[in-house]
Amino acid sequence: MLPHRLRYKLAYDHRLCRAVLGVFSRALLSFERRRARQRGVEGRASAVTAIQRCGSALNTNIHFHTLVAEGVFEGGLDGPLRFVPSWAPPRYSRPRHFAWAELLQRTFSVDVLACPECGGRLRFLATIAQREVIEKILSHLGLPT
Repeated sequence: MLPHRLRYKLAYDHRLCRAVLGVFSRALLSFERRRARQRGVEGRASAVTAIQRCGSALNTNIHFHTLVAEGVFEGGLDGPLRFVPSWAPPRYSRPRHFAWAELLQRTFSVDVLACPECGGRLRFLATIAQREVIEKILSHLGLPT
């Protein structure tokens, strides 16, 4: 966060604004290069910045919107340019959704897929959504509809 006096100076002095952005960018890019060197990779980091000069109320509020590639570009000159990420992809990914049976197990400690007679695992053969079909099956089994 910049002090208000400096914000106003940056709003009217474009050279000063670009100089502050240069310091900010060099710090970010050197951080990415350092992270890459720790993994044994030499390359160039990259970023794109848009300078926004006002806030949502159209007040003077200089700030930078910066997009930084998390990694470096290796190679170039005569050979192909290759992007090397500075992070290792995860070995496994956590599921973004859980099956309804797993949610019931986690919430109520009830395993709805355990057979009440032998304790083995039940599996789905079909999912029936039509009310008429469900009522026919229940009445055939002598269960209330």
